[in-house]
Amino acid sequence: MASISPATPYPDKYHAATRAGRVVERTASDETKLLLYALRSQATSGPCVIQSKWGMENEARAKYETWCNLGKMETFEAMRLYVKLIDEERPEWWKSVPSEADLAREDAEVEARSARSPLKPRGNKSHHRAWLAPPSRLGSILSEYPAGLAALAPGRWATPGHRHGGGTAVSVAVSESPPARYQHGACVAGTKMFIVGGSRGSRFLADAHVLDLKTLEWSALHTPSGADPLPACAGHRLLSHEGEIYLVGGAFVGGGWLEPKRSLSDLRDRESVVVLRADVDANARTIEWKLAPCTGPDAPSARRGMSVTRVGDEFVLFGGEDRGRDRSYKNDAWALHVKTLRWRCVHAGSSRPRDGSGKKNKGGNNAYSADVTTTQSEEVVPRARCEHVACAWGDDQLIVHGGAGASSAGCFDDVFVLDLATSKWAAWRPAGPTPAPRAGHAAVVIRDRYWCVIGGGNDATSVGELRSAALDLRESRWVDLGADADAADESDAATSDDADESDSSSSRCAFPTPAVCGEGMSACVVESASGDAALIAFGGYDGATRRDVQAFRFPDAFPAAPPPSPAKKKEKKEKKAAGTAGTSSAPLERATSLDSGGAKTQSDSSTSASTSASTSSATDALASDNLRLRGENARLRDDARRVLAQHTALANALEQTERDRARAVADRDATAKSLAASRTAAAAATAALDEARGEIAAAAGERDALRARVEALERRVRDLGGEEEEEDKTPKKGWFASLLLGDD
Repeated sequence: MASISPATPYPDKYHAATRAGRVVERTASDETKLLLYALRSQATSGPCVIQSKWGMENEARAKYETWCNLGKMETFEAMRLYVKLIDEERPEWWKSVPSEADLAREDAEVEARSARSPLKPRGNKSHHRAWLAPPSRLGSILSEYPAGLAALAPGRWATPGHRHGGGTAVSVAVSESPPARYQHGACVAGTKMFIVGGSRGSRFLADAHVLDLKTLEWSALHTPSGADPLPACAGHRLLSHEGEIYLVGGAFVGGGWLEPKRSLSDLRDRESVVVLRADVDANARTIEWKLAPCTGPDAPSARRGMSVTRVGDEFVLFGGEDRGRDRSYKNDAWALHVKTLRWRCVHAGSSRPRDGSGKKNKGGNNAYSADVTTTQSEEVVPRARCEHVACAWGDDQLIVHGGAGASSAGCFDDVFVLDLATSKWAAWRPAGPTPAPRAGHAAVVIRDRYWCVIGGGNDATSVGELRSAALDLRESRWVDLGADADAADESDAATSDDADESDSSSSRCAFPTPAVCGEGMSACVVESASGDAALIAFGGYDGATRRDVQAFRFPDAFPAAPPPSPAKKKEKKEKKAAGTAGTSSAPLERATSLDSGGAKTQSDSSTSASTSASTSSATDALASDNLRLRGENARLRDDARRVLAQHTALANALEQTERDRARAVADRDATAKSLAASRTAAAAATAALDEARGEIAAAAGERDALRARVEALERRVRDLGGEEEEEDKTPKKGWFASLLLGDD
């Protein structure tokens, strides 16, 4: 293959850029992908052929409209703009252009992963799309990003009350956050995050708190006067659905529970899982819990540590620790329809291991044979577990990861997919570096693609030392996030000046582990319509019970790692300059004492230091400009998203107008045809009337002629009758008889 350089002529340079573009599109934004597709189509096939958009899927329509907007652009201009866009997205791309064989091999690997993945393709019928950003099914999509989170620096964890990594920290004092806890419930509803219950040592908590994401102020929620307070609980799950908050499952201690007009026993003595619905006042000051009247032929047993995930209009419950006497672990699955509050059993589960080994999984390798059980029909079923995580895929699939089994099973690192429509499980082995086994971790899905995992623990790693992980649900691959914070700092410190100036982020972590990370912490995601996303973590146990609030704002290019902040770069340069000055001071003193040329040497050293300081200032200025340009670029991307949304809305309105106009034209044509038919019928009726009038006129003429003849006959009869009276004295006959007899 011929080498590629900026001086390579067209169309060779364009063809090389298309190969590089296939790599760029893997991490590019939706707008960039659309534009690359349109320019490539224009350069290959010419202007877009106009066609009806009626019935097009969202993705096909977006591609069609973007291509049409290029109009009659020349082929060479389309090639040039395509290469320019690749230059902007991936500078110096020509240094590593993949060959067709490499791309074919990668495509084959992607197809193989897709063939192995049990996840269903998601189209518009499931309110998802292939690579255009859809509304999330797991978190709240806000019209505007909360002001309290907008100041966060992307790509870095922010610790309350501190500045972290050069970014602006969350302005919440630690003293204002709720008491320390773990195994609590947390969810986001609108612009508020709710925290309920939890455990602190051997004591369960019964309080509730709310964080206003706009002002980042905590408030305690109180029980209204006359209402029954929530019993202390832990190991439950908190979910939101259409603005309402639900508490599902958990372990309860102390306190009775009264429902209007009905007295119930303690929640801890219930045989079926508890489902409570919260009534929060408009000012988010009070919260009243009511027992949800669930129905169904059966219900899941009372348990804690299970996963409860919103999938469409259902809450899907899997696994957990049974609250009965045996405290057994479960692997059954149930679904509660939120609107009808009716339970249905999705899968009854099984407890018989496939291999009977029950090996303890302490390492980081997948142990699917030890983490899978089977039913009598050899169906794959996850081993019974608790303290795992789960997320939804589309409207009919549940994904489960990790958790802890019985004492002989240890912690798991496996991934399973449950098809809610067929009630079938499938083992899933994503490619990439598999995270270490863990339980008690937390996970959220951002941008309907990346399942981000934090915290957890196992019996082979110290608490708080498990690294964060991210699973690309679309590519069926665990993302290689790069070096974590400490390793990244050491790597940055070891790099040379030239490498530091290049601002390469290859050694940085795209999703670092939070400073406070342990078991039983909660994680909530907040996303806006413009594409902003943030993860908010609270509490946990890492040897001590925590009350820390930590937030991570995902960069637009996630999972690409963000560049180091200007403040951090400046700090490294100052440390490096200080180290250089310390090592060069002794030789300088020796040179000054040995000869009279010391003054000149010191002068040269001062000049060098001045030049170094000037270079450092210029570097800082460039870094500041770079940060400013990145911010402007992010704002431009947001503007582009809004413009694209407005363009789509206007296109839909225009299409509706075209349909209305087509219906009006059809109605007009039908009316014209009906009027023409009426005119033809009227003309035929007029002709028939004229013909009838002619016939009437002819009949009138015949009548007049007959009348004249009758009168003539009558006159003749009268004349003949007078002569007869004179000549014949016989009796007189009537004129009519004479006429009939023919008498003269």
